[in-house]
Amino acid sequence: MRYIVKRFLKVSILLLRIPIEPAGISNLSLCMLYGLPGFVQQAAYTALTDPQALASSEHMRVTYQRRRDRLVSCFQQHQNLSCITPQASMFLLVNVSETGLTAQAFAESLFEQQKIGVLPATAFGECAADFIRISYVVEDSELEDACERIDRFMALLNANKQRA
Repeated sequence: MRYIVKRFLKVSILLLRIPIEPAGISNLSLCMLYGLPGFVQQAAYTALTDPQALASSEHMRVTYQRRRDRLVSCFQQHQNLSCITPQASMFLLVNVSETGLTAQAFAESLFEQQKIGVLPATAFGECAADFIRISYVVEDSELEDACERIDRFMALLNANKQRA
């Protein structure tokens, strides 16, 4: 049986071309062999069939879409920042490479100067090294305030860049 599982995983990984660390093989095999736990399946079923859950989910989807759109417009108004609009997420990845700062330096400066916490997206790999990750799970008023502070930060950053 162990040979069959190893062979199945090896073929599956090769077919999917997913680089998986040896430590992750155990978790992958559990999901592939046993599927999702019953309580997760029940939660998904309820979320997709219960009218109250559907209404709540739709309200949440609209709320996050509004927040996402506001944050995207905040970043896109700055020439040296760019982002890809996610279809479904609580986070936005913003490319800061055109600012002349690393993602780490950008995150630290934004926090020090404007008290806005963002994370460098380096945890997602080398392809995300130029990105920061910002969450939009806060209330709309807090998000609006953050956008104003980001605007101030970018104005100062650009002014300093022109002086140099």
